Amino acid sequence: MLKSLVVGVSGSASSQAAARRAMQWGQAHDAKVIGVGVLDDEQLAPAESVPLGGGQFKAERGQIVLAKAEQRLEGVLAEFDRACQIAGVQHRSFMTRGNAADRLTQHAQRADLLVVGHQRLESTNSIAPTTVTLAKSIKQAVRPIVCVSGLTYSASSVLVAYDGSPQAARTLAAFVGLGLFADLPIRLVTIEKSLGDLAYDTTLASEFLEAHGFKIDVTCFTSDEAPSDALLRLIEETRPALVVLGAFGKSWLREVFVGSVTTTLLHKSHAPLFLYH
Repeated sequence: MLKSLVVGVSGSASSQAAARRAMQWGQAHDAKVIGVGVLDDEQLAPAESVPLGGGQFKAERGQIVLAKAEQRLEGVLAEFDRACQIAGVQHRSFMTRGNAADRLTQHAQRADLLVVGHQRLESTNSIAPTTVTLAKSIKQAVRPIVCVSGLTYSASSVLVAYDGSPQAARTLAAFVGLGLFADLPIRLVTIEKSLGDLAYDTTLASEFLEAHGFKIDVTCFTSDEAPSDALLRLIEETRPALVVLGAFGKSWLREVFVGSVTTTLLHKSHAPLFLYH
């Protein structure tokens, strides 16, 4: 059951979308929404070589950059507080300094869920500070994470990617335990190159979901596509309110959290992603 959630607040379009989603869940579950703004000194004023005698100038320039960033973040957090008040949501906000991934992971310990915005990119070769922060946050997460892009679907179902592995089972249990979108039916999807034991795997998950009152549509199919391509196609077709991203396809297990499949979905999927280590 969702009682509180932490949301990363930075002022970006995806961060604003994440805050809106956090507030909606706060309203629906009478949960406290905690906004955390991180002033990442290393990212804002990175270390770099300077000409002899240029150290003082660089230090002064860095202080100016940090001061402006701090002032901007204070404004963003104040706007977050106002939005929460208007929505009638229990809330708290504060600023912290340090590595963004480390701080978000640390503060997630005070809540049931971490909600973060992610930058949707057309190319998986693109690298941005938000991408690096998100990858690290996912890898060291102590709570489930929902990653929200700047665009969300108004959908009528939740898509669960599943393969019967312990990792997928833990992810599904975490999702059910929080009660997110509990009123929506679930499309339980598993993909492999051959059917094999897929029916057995989905039967176990189906029984678990039915015990919790979910309506389920089970989809088992074979595909020669890469797992990320098959999932992206399904996401575009079904436009789910949330994608619960448990591992599926045995070759995917080692890279599910920061590997190529997750990176591709984070960059190309509009749907929010639910991840749990």
